[in-house]
Amino acid sequence: TPANVAGGQLTLLSRGTNGRYWLTRVSPGSPPSGSWAQLDALAFTGAPTATDDGAGGLWIAGIGSDGALHYGRYALAGGAFGGWTTLSGATCLGAPALAFTQATLFVTCRTTGNGIAINALNIAANHWGGWAWIGGGLASSPTMTTDGATLLILAQAPQYRGDQSDWYTFYTVGTGATSQWRNFRTTCADTPGIAWTGVTAQFAVTCVAADTHTAWLNTLTATTTSSSLSGWANVGAPSPGLQLGAGVVVDRLDGAGYTFITGLGRDNAAYLWQRTGGAGGAWARLSLAGIFTGSFAAAYTNP
Repeated sequence: TPANVAGGQLTLLSRGTNGRYWLTRVSPGSPPSGSWAQLDALAFTGAPTATDDGAGGLWIAGIGSDGALHYGRYALAGGAFGGWTTLSGATCLGAPALAFTQATLFVTCRTTGNGIAINALNIAANHWGGWAWIGGGLASSPTMTTDGATLLILAQAPQYRGDQSDWYTFYTVGTGATSQWRNFRTTCADTPGIAWTGVTAQFAVTCVAADTHTAWLNTLTATTTSSSLSGWANVGAPSPGLQLGAGVVVDRLDGAGYTFITGLGRDNAAYLWQRTGGAGGAWARLSLAGIFTGSFAAAYTNP
């Protein structure tokens, strides 16, 4: 949930060239250190996903080289990772998506039948509720965010004449009810990144344009019955350009807060775009070239 966190830090994860996940923490407004630590020895085939639990922890998930979905919790204060647990029952492709609200961890993923499935972990009971199918016909991995009461889930599907189109549904936390899937059009090469802005029915979306290799930012106003985009803003790219599908909104804090976009450069280095409030913004490199192979997961959290 967006909040202006004084002294907060941005935590980023990505898949390294050795298949393992790597992590770094960045203080907004400070020069990036470029210091990354390997999370664990387990190798993965796709990008990680992460979400803050509001209690000093970051939940992380990904698809391992064994084809299974693995998840675990990273303690922000001490920097300790609790290890991986395997979640069975569905064969997931690409990268899963995570969201945390009401003491529950939610995970969605694209399945082998190009459908989308969802599962929920009750933290207190340490019990998964079971996979449920909530859509189909996907062309890429889903993305997800929460306003605390609902989950907004995005997915991309092929449409007429082979073009791509973005679809969304609202999942009601507690009842498991989903709204009708609705369409909104973008020029994104992959499913847009998504984050709730803290304003009712308003979400920040971002992606990398296929033709310019630059990141674009928009505001999506979405309800169960309608949606609209305010207009795309080109936030540029670092000098090597960005790889397709790598732009991800990790938080959108209005007023004096921060907006962050992460990106994988065409040189396979990590890059971060950030701005304070509603003006300006600049890209900074967070790693050496040739280090990473996929898009980034990130969360802005208490220190």
